[in-house]
Amino acid sequence: MRTVTTSFFDGPIARREMLQRMFALGAGFFGLKTLGAAPLKRGVYYFSGWATPRPEFGCLAGRESPAEFPWQPIRTTKPGYPLVNRVPRKGFYDERSSAIAKAQIADMERAGFDFAVYQVHWSHEMALPQKLPLTQSKRCDPLTMAHAARNHAALAPRLGFCISFFDVMSAEDQVAADYWKTRIGRDGWKATDYLNDVTAFIKRLEKEFFSAPGYLRIDGRPVLVLGTPEHWERTAKRFGLDMPSVLRKLRSSSRDGLYLVATQTPPDTYRKMISWGFEAVTEYLHHGNGSGYDDVMATHRWRWREGVSLVNGTRARYWVPLSAGYDARAWSIATPVE
Repeated sequence: MRTVTTSFFDGPIARREMLQRMFALGAGFFGLKTLGAAPLKRGVYYFSGWATPRPEFGCLAGRESPAEFPWQPIRTTKPGYPLVNRVPRKGFYDERSSAIAKAQIADMERAGFDFAVYQVHWSHEMALPQKLPLTQSKRCDPLTMAHAARNHAALAPRLGFCISFFDVMSAEDQVAADYWKTRIGRDGWKATDYLNDVTAFIKRLEKEFFSAPGYLRIDGRPVLVLGTPEHWERTAKRFGLDMPSVLRKLRSSSRDGLYLVATQTPPDTYRKMISWGFEAVTEYLHHGNGSGYDDVMATHRWRWREGVSLVNGTRARYWVPLSAGYDARAWSIATPVE
């Protein structure tokens, strides 16, 4: 899990005053409120995929399930990787377990969180299996790494939840380029197919999660957090589409519409996100240049100022991000902390 809390505001502005200034401007997340109108709500990101072995492995194209045993990087000693062979407090758990879900939800509730944001993945090619060649015998559920979110929905705890989605096949690299080249060239995808894929994704989320007890809603609409949406624009352009039309399709695919939040998008794109149709912006995490706490806090303050400026100048909401980074060793990254 990547934790977002309201525990560290510091510097020349007192902590309480900082909270008041930010939330009085309609900021939210981690908290979601306008000061004086509703209680502050605090959320926490849940990075999914810790199943052993991961059932999606070998089933999907690209990098959507890159490792069969995701715990392995911190269990194996590698040259240049510090503090390896570490054991998580709950052991090398399998997030498909209902007992693990109960324990994690209890931890989040004790910490004072109001909702969890579960990251899922979506396999585009498996959403439209009729477009796959007959020689490709492998067929999989397109909604992947959703085990923790399913457990949460089934347990129906006091803790609320919503879904986030980072489309890893919209990255700016050759893997993504080759992936969509195959969809368009070999499988014959057109713009209508991509929009049908978008519809299938939302319909699936609606069926499994949007009506579940405790699913986070704002103004009656289910919340969906979309990661790095500026990367989505690259995919949309491959089909001659623009992002406002893709977001309209997302909304129209849900019975109650959607409350869309853009995350992990740099401040210079905030206004573009709102012009596309997002209601709010936030961050997945951000951090300084690795020189310590003061550097991290300076980065936070800069991002917060940009968020407050957005709220002042538009109808948007800013979900205040407070995560200073994460331990990167589980991703086989030599740098101990990002």
